[in-house]
Amino acid sequence: MEYWSEDSEINFNNSLINSKASYNEGLIPTKEPFPWEGFGAVAFGLWVFYVISAFLILVLLNWAFNDFFANTVANLDKELLNSFVYGLIYLLGMPLLIVLTFILVVGIPIGLFLLVLYIFSILFGHLIAALLMAHYLNKDRNWNFWTIVFVSIGIAIVLRLLTLIPFLGGLVSIVVIAIAYGLFFLLYLQKRKNKLKIAR
Repeated sequence: MEYWSEDSEINFNNSLINSKASYNEGLIPTKEPFPWEGFGAVAFGLWVFYVISAFLILVLLNWAFNDFFANTVANLDKELLNSFVYGLIYLLGMPLLIVLTFILVVGIPIGLFLLVLYIFSILFGHLIAALLMAHYLNKDRNWNFWTIVFVSIGIAIVLRLLTLIPFLGGLVSIVVIAIAYGLFFLLYLQKRKNKLKIAR
């Protein structure tokens, strides 16, 4: 009887009757090579799916909120640091607020709503930031609808590729998304301040 094992010598004790065991290196099992071609095809397919999905989402966002995004970036040059601070407060403070609402039984429905809103904002943060950047680049230009969309999808692809870089990619993502949502909050504060002035 021939055998192979990682331990070349095996004591069969009394397991063999009228036979002799001999070690045969030819019985070493061949290791299947990693299917890099299949892995590459799947990765490429997922990337194409992401690009198409991102493009459709950007088309929808730009169609529905074109003026809103344009107004949001109007004061980006002056409010860059403030927008980052407010956005960082949102990114770090919202999870704490969600936990607090779940602790209060009465606040569970509000907590669920905030959780869904927060997850949505994180998942689509790069796309929203990309669209804001495209509108910012369009401040002194006169791009049409589709030019803004294509510029934003290009920016979104660059941002997504940057996230693949360890540490640096995550840092860039946090900064960009924080600035984007901080701009929204600053626009809200500005509109509220204007309403108070009118009321007076």
